[in-house]
Amino acid sequence: MILLLKVNVKKLQSELEKIRDENGLLGNILSSEEGLVILDTLQSEVYDSTVISAMAASLITEDHLGFSSPKEIILSYDGEKIVINKFNIPKKDIDLLLISIIPQKLRYFKRCLNKSIKVVTKNF
Repeated sequence: MILLLKVNVKKLQSELEKIRDENGLLGNILSSEEGLVILDTLQSEVYDSTVISAMAASLITEDHLGFSSPKEIILSYDGEKIVINKFNIPKKDIDLLLISIIPQKLRYFKRCLNKSIKVVTKNF
């Protein structure tokens, strides 16, 4: 269970929205490792953050092939990519997921995703 008592969710959402707007992302979803949505910055009603988060959690925690769980998965569709990043918050020893929806044509998106992860880690 994630304790959000000392996390300013509005400030964190604002910072992630700024990164989204500056870099041309379609949005981010921050969720627990179990797929429970903490916040999202999606601007479109096409995407259901609850469904995407649950799907992402199921994909990234799957380890039935004998491999350890991946830290990143990229799903590529015609118009967009969904990038699932699993990362740890060392201060609280919890794993979170940052699910980013990115236009297919956007290049050099890893920098803004890494920046988003740093912002989340700093605010936790």
